[in-house]
This record gives sequence, structure tokens and C-alpha cells, in this order.
Amino acid sequence: LDAGSRAGGPGVGSVDLASINVLDRASVERAIEENVDLGHSFMVEHTNSKTPMKESEWTLWKPPISAGTTAETVTEILREAENCSKHHPICYVRITAFDKGDFTRKITFLLHEPTLG
Repeated sequence: LDAGSRAGGPGVGSVDLASINVLDRASVERAIEENVDLGHSFMVEHTNSKTPMKESEWTLWKPPISAGTTAETVTEILREAENCSKHHPICYVRITAFDKGDFTRKITFLLHEPTLG
């Protein structure tokens, strides 16, 4: 998890990256916990696009993560996002919570921005 994480809701694709809120780790963890408690699943995805918030298709890192216990699920989501960031350092990495029933996106966090070499 980078120093700051950016969060966006369902309309995130039309938002300029610079206008997205930056959250601290505790805020991201609380938001993940709330979504896990609601029974949502999470995807960890990455893209090397120069305009990530305009991308409708990202590459899935691993199969979606579904709720176990809340603490275990939050830990797994953040661990996989960190692993994805390490494996793809030149990519943006995000996590997205979605409803397993209707597959609607609930919230998205941009957890890693590429480092410029």
C-alpha cells in the first residue's frame, strides 16, 4: 500500500486522477472492512495505461477474493495488492469491491502508482 491511496465510487472512470481523495491506510482498511461485512468480493487489478481512471478494462491479478473472516479478508486483499505492486512496479494497481449478486462495482481504491525510473 503506497503512502496515500485514492478512492473513487461508481463514476470513477470519468474522474481526473488528480481530483480523487487521498486516504490513509487506516481509512482504506475501514472501507474494506465495511465492504467485506456487506458480503462484497474484491478484485486486485493492474494497468500500465497513462490514463488509468479512463480505462474500462484492467488486468485481473488473481481470482476475486471473497469474504472469510473480516480481518483475514482485509489482510489478504492488502497482501495481494502489495504483491501485485511488487510484481508490476510500472503499473497502477487498484482494488475494487463488487456485489456478488448483480456484479455491480461498489468502490474502487487506487493503491499503487508507478514509480518513474
